[in-house]
Amino acid sequence: MANGSSWPNIVWHGCVAALIAAMLTRWWGRVMFTGLNEAIEQRRHASRNPVPETKSAVKV
Repeated sequence: MANGSSWPNIVWHGCVAALIAAMLTRWWGRVMFTGLNEAIEQRRHASRNPVPETKSAVKV
C-alpha cells in the first residue's frame, strides 16, 4: 500500500494512525487505572469492615 503512495501521503497516514493509537492507549489506561483504584478501595473497605461469619441455615 505504501509502495504506490507519495511520501507526504505516507506521513499523513502515519500521523493519523499514531493519533488513533494514542487516543486508544489513553482510553485503555483510564479504564485500567479506574478499575485498579476501585479494587484498591474495595480491599480497604473490606479490611476496615470485616463481614462477620454466619452459620449456615441448614435444617436436618
